[in-house]
Amino acid sequence: MPDEDLVGRIRAIISASPFHGEGHRKVWARLRLAGVRTSRRRTLRLMRENDLLAPSRTGAPKGPRKHDGTIIPDAIDVMWGTDMTSPWTREGQAAVFIAIDHHGGECTGIHAARRGTRFEALEPVRQGVRRCFVSADGTRPCFPW
Repeated sequence: MPDEDLVGRIRAIISASPFHGEGHRKVWARLRLAGVRTSRRRTLRLMRENDLLAPSRTGAPKGPRKHDGTIIPDAIDVMWGTDMTSPWTREGQAAVFIAIDHHGGECTGIHAARRGTRFEALEPVRQGVRRCFVSADGTRPCFPW
């Protein structure tokens, strides 16, 4: 079958479909059911050349990034990061949590526990806040700003 005749059949299948657009595999399968034997790649090529492919998603919108790409702030105690690791001990697996200041790489808190729950994960942050933002007598917060 010449390409022009096959394109006419493809257009007929697409126009008879109740959907907005058809992909090349579905059109190829419907051609086979109609008794037209052709290859899937030829169907794809003809649909692409004649702009008959189904509309596809364009992807996520490309907008501005959340930050400028750096995680190193200009001063200490502006941005902290947390992480967890799970080493094996003689008693079994343990969870070790840390909190690190992103300005200088200083460890602001560390905590090890048998189970790695969300409450245990907050312990290094609590230690860092207590060490960096509470006065020596422990009665009032001393924020640097």
